[in-house]
Amino acid sequence: MAGAFFRCRKKSVADILSVPCASAPVLKLFNQISGLEGSKVKIRYEFADGTVSEVEVEKSIGAVIIEDRRLEDNLSRKERYHCYSLDAVEFEGAEYSDGETPESILVLDECRGELQEALESLTEVQKERVSCLADGLSINEIARREGVAPNAVMKSVKGVREKLKKFFESRGV
Repeated sequence: MAGAFFRCRKKSVADILSVPCASAPVLKLFNQISGLEGSKVKIRYEFADGTVSEVEVEKSIGAVIIEDRRLEDNLSRKERYHCYSLDAVEFEGAEYSDGETPESILVLDECRGELQEALESLTEVQKERVSCLADGLSINEIARREGVAPNAVMKSVKGVREKLKKFFESRGV
């Protein structure tokens, strides 16, 4: 997350030693540091451009930095094994696909064609009324708009249903 800031709790040397996952090299290094009572430790930073910088810090801060580096390296190793490569799409396609296959597209096109053909068999009045129903209008609203009785609209819609039913039954759908 770019631009996100995280608040970290300050760790003391006792916190680092009490962490059950502290590795042996970190404890060994801490023991070397703790032998230097009141002295400072040099922490080395290597940058991507090849420059190296050394910073002198107190031993307790040095132990925290070392433990943090260890945890960061462990997380980096863990994340390396849980990422997806775009090269894997060929083998793990289900995770990346939208579910459309050439066959599903063909079937959908055929269904649309049949539906279009069925709608063409309707009269203009029936097409208009079905369109209004599809837009969410009620039978009474359609009748009020057209200035006819609601029964006339109801019979017309019933006729559409029967025509479509016959059309699709004749095709075996």
